[in-house]
Amino acid sequence: MKAKRIRALTSLLLAVFLLLPSLASCGAEELAASSESETTSPEESSTAVSGEEESLEESSEDTGEEPMENLRDNPDYKNILLGKRYTRSALYPDDSSASYPDEGNITLTDGQLPSSDGKYSDPAFAGFNTNNDYSDRGYASIRVDLNGLYCLDKFEVYVGSKAFFSVGISAPAFARVYASHDGETWYEVGITTHEDTEEVNCIPSVLELNDPITARYLEFRLVADVSRWMFVAEVTAYGIATDKELPYEETPAPELGATFLPAKSSYQFLFIGNSATYVNDIPATLASLCARKGITVTQKQIVPGGRTLEEHAADPAVLAEIAKGYDAVFIQENGNSMTSSSAAEKSLTAIKKLGDAVHASGAVFCFYVRPPYGKDLAGYRNFDQCKLFDDHFTPAAEAQDAHCVYVNRAFAYAIKHLNYNLWGDDNAHTNTYGAYLAVCTFYATLFGKTATELGIAYGLPAADAKALQEAADQIALQGVIPWEE
Repeated sequence: MKAKRIRALTSLLLAVFLLLPSLASCGAEELAASSESETTSPEESSTAVSGEEESLEESSEDTGEEPMENLRDNPDYKNILLGKRYTRSALYPDDSSASYPDEGNITLTDGQLPSSDGKYSDPAFAGFNTNNDYSDRGYASIRVDLNGLYCLDKFEVYVGSKAFFSVGISAPAFARVYASHDGETWYEVGITTHEDTEEVNCIPSVLELNDPITARYLEFRLVADVSRWMFVAEVTAYGIATDKELPYEETPAPELGATFLPAKSSYQFLFIGNSATYVNDIPATLASLCARKGITVTQKQIVPGGRTLEEHAADPAVLAEIAKGYDAVFIQENGNSMTSSSAAEKSLTAIKKLGDAVHASGAVFCFYVRPPYGKDLAGYRNFDQCKLFDDHFTPAAEAQDAHCVYVNRAFAYAIKHLNYNLWGDDNAHTNTYGAYLAVCTFYATLFGKTATELGIAYGLPAADAKALQEAADQIALQGVIPWEE
């Protein structure tokens, strides 16, 4: 009997012991209920403990030490990129023989910044330029393998400032930071911000996160602003080593208004034209401003000076590029090709040939209805040129199942209602005011969104930029036709 009582007492103690973790995690009501229950079997107790352990494990993944709520309090918190090697694109003139080199793929992670009185030729800088493979991607890139998994919450890109603006250098518009666990699938972390200044020669463009992310690989994508030159001295990423991989949040596609483009977060555009497109680099500026609104635009340009659509249509390289497949292809004509019936007929024939190639590729076919010249063109004043170009492309768009970006109408509206000079010294190509008006018209037309939400480009005064944004909205969103007002 004594042995039986001992075994019974042992069983009771074992049951109580198994229940303790559950009791400890319960509130007062649950504790009272548990103490009143005398029927819980060891098997039931074991199940309850197992469930509680799973709950605790899930909680640990959400709020445990890694990632830490106060990551920067960790004594191991540091710049993870220091001394790491990387790959990059868009050094000038190319990665293999740069004029402002990155010695040994280590300059940008060696912890060295230029001296306070240093020049842009300071060896701490590497020079990136938009004239090379930048134009294919729409950004210059710096990609780093961290050689392990890290929990990160702060990223910096140290860049040359507009202290060097007199030689054509300014800070990039921003750097977009991407992270990956496998080096194959990349997720956007965020966009760096900074205040450009002439007071110092090197400034940090910074992204700080409220919620840390984990990554094995990082990529910084630099988007140019007003200058073709971007000088970078250092990239950093701060955090701690971890063995707990956090899932990334998908970046949703931006909400679009009425538009002929599918709702996506990234697009590939091909521009075919001439200097009316490349002067002030309208495609790259569009891409830069779109990026600030969460829309990634990668653009390619085939825009030799003076080229007509007839010449483009006869070029096998142009047709081959179209066949590669883009989301949209934009064609822009030489103004002289619309000033006589014979020239216009050749232009329309070329438009059909290009359109057939675009439609076969699966891209959206678009006309960049170009701005007028500031000077007369074959007897047409600038306002009258706007209607001339319209009369050429509007019926062509209907015939070729194409869409029009009516930059010509935006110029006609500005000529009629605003008091801005829109042309450069040659009175033929746009100045920064005219280029910005074109970019705003593209944005509002393509994405069905007001251009007034765009940031300023080309260093324009805010009030002037707003007036040009509103002019673009009148055309793209309100459907105003200036010569019919």
